[in-house]
Amino acid sequence: MSWSNGTLFLLKEKQNPKDFVTELIERLKTIGWKLALSEESVCFNDSVSGEEKESVYFEEETSEEEIIDLLVSWKGLGMLVFFVPEFEFPVVVDFISWDDVSLGGFTVECNGKDNLFFSAPEKHKSIIYKIAEFARFKLVVGDVENYSVHYNLSAILEKAKENHFEILLTNIN
Repeated sequence: MSWSNGTLFLLKEKQNPKDFVTELIERLKTIGWKLALSEESVCFNDSVSGEEKESVYFEEETSEEEIIDLLVSWKGLGMLVFFVPEFEFPVVVDFISWDDVSLGGFTVECNGKDNLFFSAPEKHKSIIYKIAEFARFKLVVGDVENYSVHYNLSAILEKAKENHFEILLTNIN
């Protein structure tokens, strides 16, 4: 089982997957992120109906456009790997569709080993703030992965059922 520190971005409105993924990758490049183009994979999410698709591994360098096309060709979307200067281990961005048509959100998942050995919690928070500056989000939920010491699914579900959210990233310091 992987061990990660993840943050979920719920988008203000549903997005066209190809347009959103392409734009987000371009913006991530402006803060030093680099999409892994070789010796990595695209892992696909299950579709709403539970259909699965096998991961695709790249043994040779593949173009960014080919990787994006591959990701958005599957209705459940999936995960891409990035190299980020602040971290020793790659960062995973999981693009999520809840209707098999549009993109509704994404998670940013940092390797748990970075948190243990390389003081990454502050670095993780810093990159989340940077992404929040250019992502059109409705809600950002931190600590959604199995590394979290604060994760409480029941509290998150109760807040979601209330159907109103507060954006807590109003003052980025």
